[in-house]
Amino acid sequence: MLMVRYMFGANLVLGGGYDETEIFMWHGCPSRMEVFEVDVVGRRLVSQRGVGDGHAAFVGAAHTVMVSTKKFPKIAANSVYLNYYLRQRGHFGAYHFKDRTATQPRAPKGRSSRFYPCACHWELEDYLVCEKGYHKD
Repeated sequence: MLMVRYMFGANLVLGGGYDETEIFMWHGCPSRMEVFEVDVVGRRLVSQRGVGDGHAAFVGAAHTVMVSTKKFPKIAANSVYLNYYLRQRGHFGAYHFKDRTATQPRAPKGRSSRFYPCACHWELEDYLVCEKGYHKD
């Protein structure tokens, strides 16, 4: 079992005790993405270097979905994709552990500023970041 933790804010650089090479700036805000393996028996968290070369994680409000990037090659490997809610609040679209970069959220194709699932112009990534319950329909 893996735990993904996304942190942001000035406390990361102001005495936060974090390695500065693992902190990235997104729109002027210090940010950090971490992955831990949960050692249930040992009751500890073991730091990892990402989610794995053959996978990507889509972080939701109450759950995370892991997707095989071998079966879905358009999705970036060893990356964490944030959900629609965080993207709308000015956060990045995806964080890539390989080169420690964050990317802009993809704009919904042929749609207004809100995400509504449809059968046209959407990629798998669009469906996985869209979570019901964050916006009023």
